[in-house]
Amino acid sequence: MPSRPIVQDCLNILSSKTKENDPDIHEINTLFDLDGADFDSAIAAILPPFESSAIPLKTIYKMYIASGVEGQPLDTMQSRIKNAVERLTFKHSTLQVIGEDSSTRNKYYWLSSKAKNNALCKTQNMPLSTAMAFDLVRSNFGNILPPDIAGELAPLFDKAKKTIEKLRVIRRTIDASDYVPFSTPWVKTAINEENYRLIFDAIEKQQVIHAEYESVHQDVVPNNIIFSPQQVRVQYEQTQVIGYLHNNLRAGQELPTEEQGIYRHFDINRFKNIKLIDEDFKIKAQHKYQSFDQPKAPFKFVAYVNPWVKENLTQTMFSTDQKITAFEDLVVEEQQLMKTCLTQSAPTKPWFKIEATIELTSQFLDHHDGWDAWFFVNAISMFGADMIVTEPSQVVDEIRRRLDNNFASYQKLAAHS
Repeated sequence: MPSRPIVQDCLNILSSKTKENDPDIHEINTLFDLDGADFDSAIAAILPPFESSAIPLKTIYKMYIASGVEGQPLDTMQSRIKNAVERLTFKHSTLQVIGEDSSTRNKYYWLSSKAKNNALCKTQNMPLSTAMAFDLVRSNFGNILPPDIAGELAPLFDKAKKTIEKLRVIRRTIDASDYVPFSTPWVKTAINEENYRLIFDAIEKQQVIHAEYESVHQDVVPNNIIFSPQQVRVQYEQTQVIGYLHNNLRAGQELPTEEQGIYRHFDINRFKNIKLIDEDFKIKAQHKYQSFDQPKAPFKFVAYVNPWVKENLTQTMFSTDQKITAFEDLVVEEQQLMKTCLTQSAPTKPWFKIEATIELTSQFLDHHDGWDAWFFVNAISMFGADMIVTEPSQVVDEIRRRLDNNFASYQKLAAHS
């Protein structure tokens, strides 16, 4: 919640010869456009928690004066602010006052952040902290909520959005956090609501579905699939369904019943004509490392990395047992191997060795073996040539396959340019 530094920062901007078209001025103006309970809520949001951060009403008056708002006399605005604070003080015993006479310029503060949140809960707005959390979920994770839960939360999502719009006067608190899982934002398409509902229903009831699905992997996936869905996952900004495909193909041909069955990721929007059917719901159980969703197995991961990748991996680790070893601490043979790998150029700074435990999913692409590195290699591709993987073989082979294909494509492109 906003504290003294945030309010002071706002005042500093407003008092430093700001112009009428300054976006900060516009945000402050929104406070004075509010009426009734909305105005009281905005004032409640501005007043900080804790005695050490207490502010006098003149601080809010200065906001008004510096913003250059026209249409309401200063004494009218002062009266509105004073009355709002008095109403809040009367309603909430946790809003405290320091000073009893005009010479001390009464200061106001909430006893705690919890007290402030509780007070805001009793208005038509929710606490800013709660609103920010709900809006984050709505904006980024709404597609993975079961429909019934999403429906129950819809009024709260709407309330959170309205609260944030009304409390834009403390924009720095609101805009201080962001969520961009990729370096650039992607534009998400709307989710197919009917597919969303039917697939979640099948997961909860453990029912098999029959659907039409046009896959780019037609040698593995038939046009009409029989599928036991087990998990909805947002991955690379795409809403996917993971589950057991009963009737997979091999090289485009049907398989004997005993050889059928493979885990697949499907795009939820590409299902057509979904029907729940009466067949045995299947969870593949032939692997030791079985879980309810796609089977996985642990592998030892080893790579040589550039210093910037090493710094990145100290903040976000592959596993809790991850180990980073500096070049000078490696045995001579491994130092030589690392130098051999770095053929593109002599590094200006020594590289590092990374060891960790990773999980690979069971095979779902026909050119892979029993454990598939497709999604893991997608994730580490951001490091490019600054990460040289030496283990496991599944990861090394997938990287090599992609590089070979890319190299061949760019050679052909260069030949035509």
